[in-house]
Amino acid sequence: MLDVLVVDRDLRSARAVISRLNGWAYTAEVVETLHQAIETLSLKDCRIVILAVYANERDAAHAITTIYQAHSKVRIVA
Repeated sequence: MLDVLVVDRDLRSARAVISRLNGWAYTAEVVETLHQAIETLSLKDCRIVILAVYANERDAAHAITTIYQAHSKVRIVA
């Protein structure tokens, strides 16, 4: 089981989050795209998704809706 899935196109930022989560004994993985997140969630149980949202993005609500439709029990931090 995966504790946390980080969705962030900035891998340097995501690695910093992953490093912290691993230090707290969480199992964590990072993906860059919504498509990769949905694919990963279909293969692994996960409790929390950390979704990076950038100021110039208009699709954050769409991304959250898409994740919830595919996996309704996951919790999202955006």
